[in-house]
Amino acid sequence: MKSIEGQDKVEEYFGYWPKFCDAKIEEFVLEPATKKIKITIFYIDSDMGKKGRVVLIFNGTLNVQISDCLDENVVDEISIRKVKEGYSIGIVACYGLNGKFTCKSVSTSIEAVK
Repeated sequence: MKSIEGQDKVEEYFGYWPKFCDAKIEEFVLEPATKKIKITIFYIDSDMGKKGRVVLIFNGTLNVQISDCLDENVVDEISIRKVKEGYSIGIVACYGLNGKFTCKSVSTSIEAVK
């Protein structure tokens, strides 16, 4: 999965690419006109004592099936798999937002949180 723009920065900070287990979705933006989804996630690795705000941007989204967006949404896992037409994205919720979609490209950035 090494073709996500900015992935190296997330891996450098945490030491690995997280599955985002128990992470809080702080922002979910769906832009149908531009076929773009932006998800801002607050993720904590309590074993390492690191916190970070990770932004995932999915461009060229198709087949978007999202449900159960609540006031507070917590992720069990976000899977990003490379497929022929781009990427297959799956969001499994602890509670709240969940779903799946495909996209042409993915980029990410991270902000360390003290």
